[in-house]
Amino acid sequence: MADPDKKTVGERINIWVQTVGIVAAGIWASYTFVYKEVFVPRSAPINTVVALEVRKETGPSSSGIDRVALTFTVSAQNPSQRRLGLFNSIWLAYGSKIRRVDTLDVEEAERVLNTDELHSVSRHMMSSPPVLVAAGRLFDDDSLESSEKVARTDVFYLPANTYDSVEIVALVPNATDTDGLDIQWTVSRDEKEMTTVDSKVYVVNPDAPDKRIEASEELQKSRDFSTAIARARIPLVPTGSDPPRVAAKPRS
Repeated sequence: MADPDKKTVGERINIWVQTVGIVAAGIWASYTFVYKEVFVPRSAPINTVVALEVRKETGPSSSGIDRVALTFTVSAQNPSQRRLGLFNSIWLAYGSKIRRVDTLDVEEAERVLNTDELHSVSRHMMSSPPVLVAAGRLFDDDSLESSEKVARTDVFYLPANTYDSVEIVALVPNATDTDGLDIQWTVSRDEKEMTTVDSKVYVVNPDAPDKRIEASEELQKSRDFSTAIARARIPLVPTGSDPPRVAAKPRS
């Protein structure tokens, strides 16, 4: 009678193949889980979505001042699967005036069509260079968790019959990791007396916060630094007309 404890070579090979298959399947399952849950979220680019809506408020002023009230709502959402760090976010408002013209500057039209500036030309109306009329901070949050959304509504005032349109710009700078970094906004005037707003990212030394250096492009790229922007322009129609509502397309 054959010894039951003794297995043939074929049976041993079959057991060995099954064992290897089970181990390989376990390794593959573990790799797939880690890849999907760890590596993919970490390698995915950040994609902050910012939306902006602005409207003109109508009605008599309780203070008796002839003014225009503009209300805007800004929201920022993190649709990615990882935590997102936020720097100081801001909003800017620019006012423009319109004057009558009767000719189309062909050279200016060609320049507008081939520039990075968001500008337009018209045969009958010309907009003056934008003037910074208001500015402020947006959110005090320093991070957004996955799928988290924050929103802010604010209002500012302008003297009536001063500007023909106002454009509001929301800027939300962010990075995968803001630890040890800070952003500094600057406001200045150029040669044409136009107010410009710019920003720089700095590396902060916790032991000497006043001695900070500008962050290199390599460091900013390694943190996936970017700035989400939304903008909306609203015409300042005469009081008594239906208040227009303008919504900006989300940009990331």
